[in-house]
Amino acid sequence: MSSSGDAAVRSKPVFSRPWVILAIAVLFTTAPFLTSRSLGTNEAANYSLAVADFVTQLRDGELPVLVGQTDYAWNGRIHPHRTAPYILYAAGLLDLVTFGTLSFWTLQNLVVGFSLAAGILAFYWSLRRACPDDLSRLSAAILAAAYGLSPGLLATAYAMDLYMTVMTAPWIPVAIGGLAIAFRDRGQRGQYQSAIALSACWLAHPPVAFWLTLIVGGGFVVVAVRGPARIGMLVRFCGAALLLMVLSGFAFASALTVRDLGRIATAADVDLLLAETRRVATDALLPISLRADQLGDFQLGYAYWGAMAAAVILTAIRRAPGPAVLLAGAAVLLSLTLPVPGIQKWAWSNAPAIAINLTNQWPMQRTYLLATACIVFALGLVWRNPPAPRNRLFKEVRTLVVLCVIGWTAWQAYQFINRGFGSHASTTVAMRQHRPENINPTLISYALLATPPWFVNGAMDPVMEFRLRAPFDGAVVMKNGAADFPQTDARGSIRYATAGPGVMVLAPKLILEPGRRYRLTFDFRTTPREMVLTLTGPTFRREYPLPSSGGPEAFGMMEGNSRSLYLWTTGAEREEIELNLVAAGIENSRNLVLADYLLESVRIDELPIAPLSLHPIVARVLAPEAAYLEAPRQYIEGYRATVNGSEVPVQPSDDGQLLVPVPAGESRVEISYDGPAIVRGMFWLSLVGWLAVGTLAALPGSLAARARGYMVGPVRTAWLRRRWVLVGGAAAVLVLGAGTRKWMEYRRSAGPIVLDVLFPRGKSGGIEPLLVTGRPSAGSFVYVRYEDERHVRLGVDVWGLGSAISDPVEVDYLATHMIEVSEAPLYPEGHPALQNLPDYERQRLQREFQVRIDGATVLDLDLEQWPSRLRDIVVGRNPIGGSTAGVAFTGRIIDVRRGALAESVSP
Repeated sequence: MSSSGDAAVRSKPVFSRPWVILAIAVLFTTAPFLTSRSLGTNEAANYSLAVADFVTQLRDGELPVLVGQTDYAWNGRIHPHRTAPYILYAAGLLDLVTFGTLSFWTLQNLVVGFSLAAGILAFYWSLRRACPDDLSRLSAAILAAAYGLSPGLLATAYAMDLYMTVMTAPWIPVAIGGLAIAFRDRGQRGQYQSAIALSACWLAHPPVAFWLTLIVGGGFVVVAVRGPARIGMLVRFCGAALLLMVLSGFAFASALTVRDLGRIATAADVDLLLAETRRVATDALLPISLRADQLGDFQLGYAYWGAMAAAVILTAIRRAPGPAVLLAGAAVLLSLTLPVPGIQKWAWSNAPAIAINLTNQWPMQRTYLLATACIVFALGLVWRNPPAPRNRLFKEVRTLVVLCVIGWTAWQAYQFINRGFGSHASTTVAMRQHRPENINPTLISYALLATPPWFVNGAMDPVMEFRLRAPFDGAVVMKNGAADFPQTDARGSIRYATAGPGVMVLAPKLILEPGRRYRLTFDFRTTPREMVLTLTGPTFRREYPLPSSGGPEAFGMMEGNSRSLYLWTTGAEREEIELNLVAAGIENSRNLVLADYLLESVRIDELPIAPLSLHPIVARVLAPEAAYLEAPRQYIEGYRATVNGSEVPVQPSDDGQLLVPVPAGESRVEISYDGPAIVRGMFWLSLVGWLAVGTLAALPGSLAARARGYMVGPVRTAWLRRRWVLVGGAAAVLVLGAGTRKWMEYRRSAGPIVLDVLFPRGKSGGIEPLLVTGRPSAGSFVYVRYEDERHVRLGVDVWGLGSAISDPVEVDYLATHMIEVSEAPLYPEGHPALQNLPDYERQRLQREFQVRIDGATVLDLDLEQWPSRLRDIVVGRNPIGGSTAGVAFTGRIIDVRRGALAESVSP
């Protein structure tokens, strides 16, 4: 009997074995990424620079890596370092285990390929775990392959290089699988599985994580309300929520501490989103385009619409709540993506701003992947392996239909795979893209923060973008790019040499010697027109769109554009550079003279601002006067700077770059990035959490269960025995802690307020609030009026009771100034700190209005004043609508504190 059974197993077709299905799907979907060459569009190239920067910093011992700082990201990029860091840490881990032997392109390709493969395998594992007895391994493997071959997934990897979305592919089915388990046994295990997967998604790509959290979180709410509430189940849900907070805390702290990202919940306009979804709605219902590179290629696909219909019917027949939740989630996502009359516009118009801002104007890039996963998983949950049909014709028809569906799905998937192979570049090109002289940061590296006016859609030289700016109006005092260079290497005219279709080869060729930098300056002789200037050598490749390559001060032919490019080679050999023009019909311009040119040698050590390092920034500055050093790096909170060893404040320029005050003469400036303390703390907390989860997952089942028992068992036992005591104790601790905090705040709420401020530049004539107390029609204002580049006035205004303004006060706009305010609302009546004062002192404090700057009293008034509550004392803003000052202080408030009470009492 055993022999016949073995023969029966051996007689099964090889394609009926689950591992074969999974292996074919994995190899098929990941094949283009199994290369050390570059592939994809400029977006993929840009992300490879982020990987290169991250891995380089990691090799230098930087951890956590929070902003770009090396040659690969010298502009201080924060995307994806702070917004979606999973891909970078995955590449860093892979670099660690391979001992730094892989190229940056190989690291990125393998991480993306691993995610695609892991997505298929994770779907199979999650589906089998969610319904081990109701679904055969073969059916689970087919459904997992369907997930991997879906347009919703492959479009993210191959159509537009959305690698952060690809990183979520393995975790989406794991999160859904945890919800399915919870429906089966009311959350005995699944909530922790979902919490771990959701945490990974928040680290990988918050827009996908947001919608997945809504679906899975909504599902768990349904689980909780379907039956009688149990304390144990609620405790597990709370434990899963705590686990989610620990594992994903770094993602939230990292993103939300960037000032502009912290406003993600503010109002958003949905008109562009609605217009884009309507524009591609028809394309999303058609087959995949021939080149698989259109926005309409983000779609569900015919086979998956059929799967959704089948899942809806089977769910209704079997009255399965879990699949119903998943299908409802998919329906909501599809209705947000397709212009369903009366639904889509209403839904987006009433959606919270955070949903609109996270999703951006192309929801199809986020929603189709999630909808596909929900549909296919729901089908797996309600599928029952049907008995073999007795009617031969029915069996053959069914087989034919299945083969047609598989064939069509594979053909549609092949369009994406073919695009992946077609985008492979040569090994030479891949290596050339990461040479410092060729690095094009692109607009993507400035995502979420403003681009400076000198931004170029092409390679830039950060060394030449250092500037000195005047303290008050920010005018450029000096910049490296405008320095005089005594050595001329070549001059002449750049003119037509030969031409081909759409391309003109220019002469002469330029020679770059190793170890030298050059400034190439054009005096254009042609009318500005749309074309692309390319510079190509054996290891050198750049291109610049014309007539303007970027911002108003970027290289180009238009008024205000720079006329200079900076060239160098990091190779050991002389580089011969050929110049080409690419444009329609350019080959007919046979008499064209593009420009007269001048090629000059640049010596970095002779520049007025000589950068010695970019990681960290170290520069020698020769300033003709006290000024601000502007470094070409995007400003965010967390930078520290020293000038000649003394720490100085760092602030943003009007263009969003780093500003550091420097004195006249020679200085040594060092700028490094530490990041906010909360971000670093949450990184280490999340890391410890992930190491603990990974350790438990790696242990064999019995050991893992025993470890969980050691960690959770005593807590569970204590909870079951004394749960009401513990609940009451926890509540009491929370109340006592909150009360103690409030009491301590109140104890410190008497005394003058001291502000350390940096005044903003270029605000001549402007009036801004420093301290506002009270309510509308019953408040007071302390404000600053900017007189000129050297003077300010400080003023006070008590609503309806009196006002005054100081004489002009000379200030240094480079320096931090200390402003002290003493007024009646800062001494609450009946406050314990005032009890020991004589009556006349308390009465004096209730009428005195005193303002000092840098220790000198500039206003000392005897005024009747309005009382104010502690919560109505506001620094740097005007929330009560008074016309005395503007809405907010636009400088930088470095510190706010209460001064000693004795300082406000005259001797």
